[in-house]
Amino acid sequence: MTGMPGSPSGHGCPFRATAALIDTAIRVAVAEHAPDIAGISCLEDGADQIFARAAADAGGKLEAIIPGVRYRAGRTSRSGPG
Repeated sequence: MTGMPGSPSGHGCPFRATAALIDTAIRVAVAEHAPDIAGISCLEDGADQIFARAAADAGGKLEAIIPGVRYRAGRTSRSGPG
């Protein structure tokens, strides 16, 4: 992979207002390295997906980390942003 690597930390479904703040902050950080950003994400709900969208929107590259088969089965799910 070439470019500036980047990856968010943590995941979950933030509230809409919080998600908007996270989106803005991530897009500002990504823009500093665009289009040379090379994102790495497991595409989980929340900051992971926000980061992936921002990296793609900035013309960067994205590598997805796919968790093992039993990973999601052991997690609880939230219904989405509130």
